[in-house]
Amino acid sequence: MTRKGSYFFVIDAFIAGIIILGAVVMMFSDFNARPERTAAFYSAEDLFAVMEGTEIRNYGDTQVRDWINEGVINDSRRTILEQIVEFNQTDSADMQLRAIYLADSVLDGVPNTVGAEIAILGDGGEIILAKQNPRAAQNKDSYFVAKRIVVLKSKPPTYDTQPTLYAPVVVEVRTWQ
Repeated sequence: MTRKGSYFFVIDAFIAGIIILGAVVMMFSDFNARPERTAAFYSAEDLFAVMEGTEIRNYGDTQVRDWINEGVINDSRRTILEQIVEFNQTDSADMQLRAIYLADSVLDGVPNTVGAEIAILGDGGEIILAKQNPRAAQNKDSYFVAKRIVVLKSKPPTYDTQPTLYAPVVVEVRTWQ
């Protein structure tokens, strides 16, 4: 009689073992049902890391290399961010178009799932240089802004003169998903 009912206990223990093993696997796996919401923030900071950390002479764009060879860019040791600001600070419309081109080429590296724009805020108001993947405001789940204050020397100092500075501007990178 005891043998007849014992297989129910074995099946019950087997099913409980499968449930416990499945729960342990689920707890220690990297299963994520939703995408990470902070990816836009990292994209904004990553864009600034690229713009602040890459010298213009190391940037791989052929148009930028032509500008260096033609003498449009005088100091190739400046970073991409500094060069964008210098182009924008010049009153020439041609130089401002170059700032837009350079900002737009930086945004080419942004993933398609993230919308981004680069803006400069100065005395003249806000100038949006480049925008990628614009979506309607109601479709955004997360929106982040990373800012930097940039002050550039327009002329290097000499022995008897002080450096001349451009007006300080705020550069913003805005990202959304």
